[in-house]
Amino acid sequence: MGGLFDSDLIPLLFVLVMLANVFLDRRNRRRRQRELPQEQPQKTAEPKQAEQQTQAKPEDIAAEFERRLKKTTEEAQARKRQNSRESGVVHDGTRVRRDDGSRVHRDGEAMYDHTGRIHRENEALVHDKGKVYYDPRGDYSYDEAKMNAAAAAFNAHYEQQAQPAPKKRVKLKHAALVNGIIMAEVLGKPRALNPYEER
Repeated sequence: MGGLFDSDLIPLLFVLVMLANVFLDRRNRRRRQRELPQEQPQKTAEPKQAEQQTQAKPEDIAAEFERRLKKTTEEAQARKRQNSRESGVVHDGTRVRRDDGSRVHRDGEAMYDHTGRIHRENEALVHDKGKVYYDPRGDYSYDEAKMNAAAAAFNAHYEQQAQPAPKKRVKLKHAALVNGIIMAEVLGKPRALNPYEER
């Protein structure tokens, strides 16, 4: 019984669809070729107009460039004026400050280079005792020797726990070994010191 989805049916459908596409494509091309000669006179008229425009353009290129240049420079100047109004510069006598508090430097001013002494020569330095640095170790009773000793003791204890304890060796005498071998051979018991004792 031939099923609907036999192995030969699917490739056959694929080939038929491809042939239909090729046939439709050729038919559409023929239609376009028939319509194309009717549109060609219009297309030939358009290039003549384009040639006339290109011949007129070389005279206008310089004027167009000047117009665009003037427009961009005017826009740049307008932007600059707008930014200077919005920058938030405040003039307070001799100094010029922005809204964020930063100072505006002018070309005639000398820049402070921060290399010399900050206080004046004849002025005594005033020390604020609240700003003097001190070592905080005394506050927390920090003793380096005690801390090192405690760390060494902890490390030694940890190493002992990490290592497995060695097994205790049992020293057997000759008689005990002989008795163990005899017990293993005769009775079929394992060689042990106390073969009958339950553990």
